[in-house]
Amino acid sequence: MADEDRPAGNERAAQSRRMVRLSGRGPVPGAPPARGPGAMPAEVSRWPLGQPAASAAVVPADLVEAVAGPVGEMVAGLAGLVPAAVAARLGRLRAPDPTTSAGSVAGADAGSGYGLDRRSGRSRASVVGTVYEGPPGPWADPERSSFVPGRIYNVRRTWPLPGDSRVLEMLHSLAPAITDRVLGALEVAVDALPEVAHPGVLGPAPARQVVARAVSADMSRGGAGIEGEAAPAVQLLEQLCPGASDVVAALVSMLAEHPDVRSALAAAEPAPVSPYPASPPSASRRRASTGLASTGPVGARPDGVADAAGTARREEELAGRRGAGFVALGVAAAAAVLRGDERPPASTAAVVGVGLGAAALYLSSVAMPVGNAEALLARRRDDYPWPHMCSGRVLVQEHRFGLVERALPAPGTPDVDSGPFDDPALFAETGLVAAVPGGVVVRSGRAEGEVRVTLRVLAEPPPASSLAELERHWDEIVEVSWYADAGFASLRGPAGMPHLLGQGPPWPGDYRLRALARRRDEADVDESHELWVWPAPPAPARVLRGTDRLGHRLRGESEPALPPEARYRFVVGPRSVLHEGATVTVVSGADRDEVVRAFGADPARARSLRSLMDEVDRDGWLAALAVPEAGAVVVIEENGFAGSQPETLATLSRLGPAASMFWNVKAMARLSLARDGRILAAGELGMDFPTGEEIGPDIAPCLAGLDLASWRDRRAIGLVVVERFTGYGLCPADLDRLWNDDLAHRIG
Repeated sequence: MADEDRPAGNERAAQSRRMVRLSGRGPVPGAPPARGPGAMPAEVSRWPLGQPAASAAVVPADLVEAVAGPVGEMVAGLAGLVPAAVAARLGRLRAPDPTTSAGSVAGADAGSGYGLDRRSGRSRASVVGTVYEGPPGPWADPERSSFVPGRIYNVRRTWPLPGDSRVLEMLHSLAPAITDRVLGALEVAVDALPEVAHPGVLGPAPARQVVARAVSADMSRGGAGIEGEAAPAVQLLEQLCPGASDVVAALVSMLAEHPDVRSALAAAEPAPVSPYPASPPSASRRRASTGLASTGPVGARPDGVADAAGTARREEELAGRRGAGFVALGVAAAAAVLRGDERPPASTAAVVGVGLGAAALYLSSVAMPVGNAEALLARRRDDYPWPHMCSGRVLVQEHRFGLVERALPAPGTPDVDSGPFDDPALFAETGLVAAVPGGVVVRSGRAEGEVRVTLRVLAEPPPASSLAELERHWDEIVEVSWYADAGFASLRGPAGMPHLLGQGPPWPGDYRLRALARRRDEADVDESHELWVWPAPPAPARVLRGTDRLGHRLRGESEPALPPEARYRFVVGPRSVLHEGATVTVVSGADRDEVVRAFGADPARARSLRSLMDEVDRDGWLAALAVPEAGAVVVIEENGFAGSQPETLATLSRLGPAASMFWNVKAMARLSLARDGRILAAGELGMDFPTGEEIGPDIAPCLAGLDLASWRDRRAIGLVVVERFTGYGLCPADLDRLWNDDLAHRIG
């Protein structure tokens, strides 16, 4: 609706919108140009107005008494307009749990689907303002010598800045969909709210208004969308009136304990109908469709709750009442403060934004009522997907991470039940995992950084037949028993934030955990772990497979010899220039120039592979190195495959035994062996490469002791076969020369 079409009763709000326009449609009619003589330099990145707001504000007792009655009357009317879905999500906010560090802005149920839809990344909203002539008031920055009364300034600000209040920071943490829905539901009612007479607490008003000419938003790396209308309006308000948001936040916390307001909060009800789902689809319904029990193997619902649907309804109602009441309280308090004195009225978006941010700030700083917390826990247990799987990257510190219900002690911190967490004896029994109160701690090979972790929560023990398949892919497989004190354990590192929050089994009781690990011995590769959990009575720890060197050391056993493919991990590892894709070809007893010509290249024209890095087209190049002492020629192609072509390899084999190993980012790994112009064996390792009776007696020794069917280290295993067949293997010094020396030639 246009400003001129609004009812007369909303004329004040319309005037405010004209004064503070945040539509981003260009300059306000009649405003001076944004740029011109005397304009502030473009590199200025903060407003030359206002001081950083205080972190807390003092509210006089007479102000609380003056507004308590009128605010209490407003709460009932406003609460009924708050959308039920938004009210329930806000009502689930709670103070952090100091023992588990599970609390956050989104409550202790982040990741459960019931918390706020916080964005993975925040957009950076910038507001361009024009300051009209007038003497600087208390809102101006006296330290900026460039501020001249009467001069026009064009200022750009990018969120966040250190001066932002806690209310604005909280508002930014909410998804724009939440703030916009609350604003859309309440803006008409807020425009019609009566003014509340009270002693002014915001100080003198500025001599001139600041008019926001445009609001732009660019996507941050998380890509979460624009800021919405409320946050920029609050941002602008805080520049005009520093400390106003903090006053509202302090007033909300005091009014929440006032008898007149508490009675209104107790009777608050959200809007009865919402056009959007109030919560994610119930996992209980998904389990029912698959025949799985809805309650899980351990625990039971609270008394008086007959089924999963009843649990959900009960929790939704309690959370909705709590959220709607405090949103109404925040908005009513903001309207009373920001529109109840002699100052120019704040815009509706600013009133709703400040009220919403203050309400969320208060809810996230107090404990959830016991009834609400019990209902939410029952609902989460009912909706827990059973079986359940999740994966992600977990930060490790001092070789440790855990699946625990409480924070892991920092390294060196003694624990009364399990001793120092950095004591190697903690893992002496299994070499991988140890049970601790409320969870398990896993020993990683990597000291610091990230490891890949997958968690699988099962309804029953995995079949025994699955172990044989797992042994092909994992270095260590260990089982231990542990007891869950409360449920919903989290994957986290010591002294760090939880990364996979509340993903463990939701019921207390005894569980069996199977821990699987691979690549703990390899510093330059991606270490991986899996944790399988299922209900089971306590049983002794078991080492089902123990092959890595770290596990042997921790268990006090002699370390096993390295596998033959380990010496080629420098070629295929993530730090190698050939990691993504390459072909390595070795020809025994051949002349280098003849090998280069067999590829179709000119040996007289050479340069280095390194010099090609800045070329737009660097495909179709090879680098060839003669190794006279071994009587061999080594050829590498970065992201090339000519050496794996049957015609090329057959031609090379007429010069001497030839073998090539090709791999790429699509997980292809092709090994080819040729002699006397004939291909003896070729195919994908683990797929169609010939084995057993399909190979001749001259090739069989080259494959001895190698697991060609395994997908692990296939590229390195192929290079071992190349070495055995030709009599020479690539070494780090060879790779360095092939990359840096002028040994490269263009094919064709």
